[in-house]
Amino acid sequence: LADRLLADGTRIYREMPFTLAVPTPGLPDEITLVQGIIDLWYQTADGKAGLVDFKSDQLRADTVEALTALYAERYGVQLDYYAAAIEKAIGNDVHWKQIWAIRQGVQLTLD
Repeated sequence: LADRLLADGTRIYREMPFTLAVPTPGLPDEITLVQGIIDLWYQTADGKAGLVDFKSDQLRADTVEALTALYAERYGVQLDYYAAAIEKAIGNDVHWKQIWAIRQGVQLTLD
């Protein structure tokens, strides 16, 4: 992560508010507005985007894979909304969705 953030030409955005219109489940003609603040997202010089969400949960797991699964279950939808908002703004896919688990001191990559 640090190598991408520190690379020449990378643009970094912190604490970015967004509003995203999404279809309302079960109501085909309705939309729901999702609002939030993306902790950090970036775009590399070659146009690839990534997002990082900082979490301070006290989740525990025996392996990084198990910890990633716990965070993905808890926050996967949130990061999907963040990625969708970024993609609409820049017209490109988000290539990296990551959680920085502060208490565990580990970077987790979600699919």
